[in-house]
Amino acid sequence: MADNTVPRNAQGQTYEEWLSQKVDNSRGSSYDIKLDEFVYGMDVARGIRGIHSSDLGLIVNHVTKPLAPAITDSTQSAVSKYGVISQGVSYGARTISIPVTLMAKSNEEYQKRIHQIAAALISTDSNDDVSIVFGDEPDVQYYGSFTSLPDFQFISNGTYEATSTLTFTLHDPRGFITVQGHSIELSNGTKVSAAPNELVPVTTNPFNYTPLGTGDAEPIFHVIPKKGVNTSRFGFQLAGKDGVWVGEDLSDLKIDPKPMQFDDDTTDMSRWSIVTPEDNGNGRYDNNLTFSLPRKGRVTNGQLGLNKRTKQGIALLGDFADGPMPWGQWYGPVLQSQPIGDLTGDVNSADPDKAASWEVEVTLTHDRYYNRASQQVEAILLDSSGKRRARVGIGDGANNGQAPGAWVFFGDSEKAEATALKTGLGSSWVMPPGGKNEKDITIDISDHRPLTNSFLEYHKITTYTYETWDGTYKSTRVRKEEEWSYYSKDTKKNTYFKKTLSDTTEKHKEKGFLVWWWSYHFNGNSNSDNKGNLHVGDLHYWEVGNYVRDNDYAHAPANKNKRYKKRTPINIWINNRTFVNQVFESNAMNGKKWVQTTDARYYNGTDPLKGKVGVLYQLNQSTKTTTSKGNQNTSTNWIPIDYKFDDKNEHNALDKATVKFVVGYDTVNRNGYYAEMWLMSDETGSAKPLGNKPFWKMSDPKGMKRDKRYKFKPARVAVWFAKTNIQEDILDPSTKKPVKPYKNDRLDISRIRAYKIKKKPTQADMISLKSGQKAIIDFTDESVTINSSVKNELFDLRSTFPKLKGGVNQKWHFVASGHSIKDFDVYLEYRPTYK
Repeated sequence: MADNTVPRNAQGQTYEEWLSQKVDNSRGSSYDIKLDEFVYGMDVARGIRGIHSSDLGLIVNHVTKPLAPAITDSTQSAVSKYGVISQGVSYGARTISIPVTLMAKSNEEYQKRIHQIAAALISTDSNDDVSIVFGDEPDVQYYGSFTSLPDFQFISNGTYEATSTLTFTLHDPRGFITVQGHSIELSNGTKVSAAPNELVPVTTNPFNYTPLGTGDAEPIFHVIPKKGVNTSRFGFQLAGKDGVWVGEDLSDLKIDPKPMQFDDDTTDMSRWSIVTPEDNGNGRYDNNLTFSLPRKGRVTNGQLGLNKRTKQGIALLGDFADGPMPWGQWYGPVLQSQPIGDLTGDVNSADPDKAASWEVEVTLTHDRYYNRASQQVEAILLDSSGKRRARVGIGDGANNGQAPGAWVFFGDSEKAEATALKTGLGSSWVMPPGGKNEKDITIDISDHRPLTNSFLEYHKITTYTYETWDGTYKSTRVRKEEEWSYYSKDTKKNTYFKKTLSDTTEKHKEKGFLVWWWSYHFNGNSNSDNKGNLHVGDLHYWEVGNYVRDNDYAHAPANKNKRYKKRTPINIWINNRTFVNQVFESNAMNGKKWVQTTDARYYNGTDPLKGKVGVLYQLNQSTKTTTSKGNQNTSTNWIPIDYKFDDKNEHNALDKATVKFVVGYDTVNRNGYYAEMWLMSDETGSAKPLGNKPFWKMSDPKGMKRDKRYKFKPARVAVWFAKTNIQEDILDPSTKKPVKPYKNDRLDISRIRAYKIKKKPTQADMISLKSGQKAIIDFTDESVTINSSVKNELFDLRSTFPKLKGGVNQKWHFVASGHSIKDFDVYLEYRPTYK
């Protein structure tokens, strides 16, 4: 009965029996190696016979091969440790001593043999090991070089036979088994052989195999797709994690198709500069710009800085300008970034202009506080020459309360932008869905209308004070009026304007009071006497001999026991009074001034003696007058007019929004220009989109055929915080302040990112092995070739190149994306070895 405890092969042989049979069978005539010789430099695969030692006149005596290569035991001593720490055993080279006898019949033959031996065995190429085969083991090749060739010693005097012991060092100590005449047939009928290597067809998956020999061997796998079969990833893996893989699946792709070149979350202003206004004669103060602002915009000194609330985002912190701006002018401060990196992405060869692919993201915030405001923030993309090429923005609808909107324009001017819009590139006004229109509101504004080619003649403010008394309560009414007089050189007429500034009444308890009685009268048609002195009336007296009245009061009963001894003014009880204060002043733009101030008090009362209405007039009145020619400069004057404006009260998500604008040119994954607008959760670096899609997007219908003048590569970004005045912003001439102050929008830029665009591989792009090709994965030098072309860049970096273990069964798995082993011809080639 067979001993089942001993491993046996398919023929029932033990390893020792198989090896003995193999050695016996190898001693044939295939390589014509005799027992007492060696062959140096034989290469079966290339048909090189090699040099037989017998050709050199050498007889090889008994060769004893070392059992093992040089062994080094590495250890390390440690304090307080009993013994040493093992760091492993390393195996070095193996050295074989070859005793030989040189047979020669004469000195001439001896010398000839010595030269032949030296020529054959001494190599100046130190990089390559050479094979050697011994006659006692003809199926095994060793690789190395001769490291010692001692001088020959003659056996005896008078003969030319000599001996020496050659030393051959095996840098790889293994012995490589030579496989003779083995071939296999592929599915297409082709026969392949790989002598001296072993060939094994792989037809099952997984496949189990026990390699020949006893040592490690490096496998060489051949993979040939059958007709119509393509794969992106293939390889071989052992039962564990060791294996070799070639190519990548699309799902495993690690390539970044959009490498970032610039990222600024605006937590500081180190990558930005504020443009200083400088006049160049066109009134726009844009001499420090390399481009023109839209709508002939003007650069100002408006205050910019980090957002005070979030400490992120560069925002408008105050007014748009440090002084009044002309009507109809768009104006505001400008910010410009540093270069945003090299955005030279991939190019589509089909693009007639070979423009690089890129993408820029800009995040802007708009928060509207006053419906009728007309303010905005926009980012302008500049090319390498500083030219304006595209712009994105968000802003107020209009000065009639329309809902806010956003925009994307392409072109270096408004004319170019308009042309692009007509052909589907960009959008002039975008509002997210879900807007609402509230009830309209009427806004009252004390506005002004222009009067051109005119000058101010006078500007008068008058305060009227009226007092009435009913015997118990005194009521005081104060009314303030303002008047202007303008003279127009065009119409040759004056334009007068009058408005009530205030009108209030106050009431409180108060007793009556006594005053002297003056009667106002005219001296003919004049209120002056004959000498030209101002004469405003006569004082009424109690004459000498009149009965005395209590407090000299006209209404008091007469004391008939007492008479006046001197002329005494009559007092009367005043029921009401009227005060008038007048102030005249001119427009002092030319440095001249005309001011007249009058303080006159009028007392109205009843004449108790004659029963007639009289006027009591206080004699003491002050008048101050300074006269000049006034403002004779001809200019445009604003005539105050009260207006009513309609606020449509429209609203949408952009009333208070942070929007991320995406603008790009991509011809390797798309077909040209594209743009998107996303509502974002906030303006921080961790902001998330509100929703899973943009509220607006665009793809250029012309694609790569878009006119060359629109194609560019961004180099910098400029940001413009802008407004144009509305009626509320007009300055009141009397106060030099806006007629109706309101709160400016909150505007900022919080992030810029810039990318170069790479082509996103498709599954077809990932194909690494196609039908009709042949791949060879060679573990010997860790290389892969496809149709004889080295493609080592296709190796998965996790490849470990595991070895075959001679005499040990191993389970291998073949992997190929989307396919099975049946779709390929696969075979294993290897050179068996002995340890």
